[in-house]
Amino acid sequence: MSFKSDQKPNKYIDGAGLFVISSILSFAIMIVTLPIYTRLLSPEEYGITIVFLIFGKLVTGFFHFSLHDATYRFYFEYSKINLFKQLNSSNFLFIIISFLLCYLACSLASSLFYEKIFDGKLDPFLIKLSLISGFLDYFLLYLMTLLTAQLKAKEYALFSILLITLNTAFSIFFMFYFSPSYMGRIYGIITAQLITLVLLFRSCSNTFSFLISVKMLKKSFKYAIPYYPIMLLGLSSNYLDKTMISSSRGNAALGQYSVGVSFANILKTIMDSVSKSWNAFMIAEALKNTEESKKNIVDKFYYMAVFFMILGLGITYFSEEAIKILTTPEYHKAIWITPIYIFFYLFAIMGYLTNMQLSVAKKMKFLIPGTIASGTTNVILNITLIPIYGMMGAAIAAAGTSLISQFFLFYYGMKVFPLDINKKKLLKLFIILVLFTLPAYILYAQDIHFLLKIMIKLIGVYLFIKICIFNKFIDKHYVLSILDDYKYLNKMNPALNKIF
Repeated sequence: MSFKSDQKPNKYIDGAGLFVISSILSFAIMIVTLPIYTRLLSPEEYGITIVFLIFGKLVTGFFHFSLHDATYRFYFEYSKINLFKQLNSSNFLFIIISFLLCYLACSLASSLFYEKIFDGKLDPFLIKLSLISGFLDYFLLYLMTLLTAQLKAKEYALFSILLITLNTAFSIFFMFYFSPSYMGRIYGIITAQLITLVLLFRSCSNTFSFLISVKMLKKSFKYAIPYYPIMLLGLSSNYLDKTMISSSRGNAALGQYSVGVSFANILKTIMDSVSKSWNAFMIAEALKNTEESKKNIVDKFYYMAVFFMILGLGITYFSEEAIKILTTPEYHKAIWITPIYIFFYLFAIMGYLTNMQLSVAKKMKFLIPGTIASGTTNVILNITLIPIYGMMGAAIAAAGTSLISQFFLFYYGMKVFPLDINKKKLLKLFIILVLFTLPAYILYAQDIHFLLKIMIKLIGVYLFIKICIFNKFIDKHYVLSILDDYKYLNKMNPALNKIF
């Protein structure tokens, strides 16, 4: 099958820019509200809120079967011939039925969860609310995936900002005027999800029809099921550590750990935003299947990887100041978590390439070996390290799991859709990144003036960028040429040219 993209190259860059801007604005809102949450909620209450979110998303993960991945992939194949609406509607209806059955089963077992799993911390009412929130969260993901496939970057950005704005506004409103505890936060989350979902469904209504196709549903399952174990690995990596910390060290430790992870999540949010345009770009280029298109993929991948690493290093260096300013002293232990957990996402940079290689080749079965290996690694590392090292052990386990997962993905991705990636060059890039990350812990421990610390950290980021340019991981002139196409960004070119 051939596929020809009708999108101009700048369309992908513009889309990525909008996705990143929405992520930055969402992060800014989080930064502004974090001091409110950490002052209104104790680490114990903050931890309960995290458990509430974990349970709903964890249970939901077992019942959606990764059908949104199939919906995204087949949009590029069927949207031109109007079969996509049948596929999309069939997938969405199946998910609704699946969630209803899940809710019924879990409601009947809610007392068991309350007594045996949550030790009285999450009562049956909260368990049901958690399920509803988890379902709503997945429906939002599904519909946002539709916007991504259609390259509707503006709409995606608007809905992303709307969701976190409503979430923040309703949470603070309920906490101040109705329930000055975690219940106000929970009501705020669900209210924001409901309002955004209604508006989002209306925006995506053109991708649905009343025609249902069992054949299309089977096709989606055939494609998506190999994603299912890798998705479960993600759930395991995201929630097993938190569950173990909660049970072994208490919800207060979970609250502190979650604050540290939330700063690492800044990188994930931006990476996911860029991937919205990257995935569409790579599928379009890969399906051309020419030497030129493959070279274009590799070249752009290096720029994306270096961009993510610069962001990751910046977050690692400056999360100390952010956490100290934005939270109370009882949350400051979170500072030591962020640098290690950042590598959970930095190692996953390879996944943005290899996942699409498997997708284009329709060889999703090769996700399974890596899933088994990394899932086993994740369980072993968490069980071994958390009882000894607590939060730090959980962060190390997450980074180690990500590394194992990417080794397998890289091997099979290159096997089914070969690309001319220089492995030594890539390894060198990661080694340089690690060498620049380690001094962060030395700086954290130093009792020196914060302005001097900031200056040292800025020099560190600057030197990392210079080394990337010197080693030709990126081309300075190419980056400046991209900025030239934008009205306001091009004004920075003379200064950037002199600095670097």
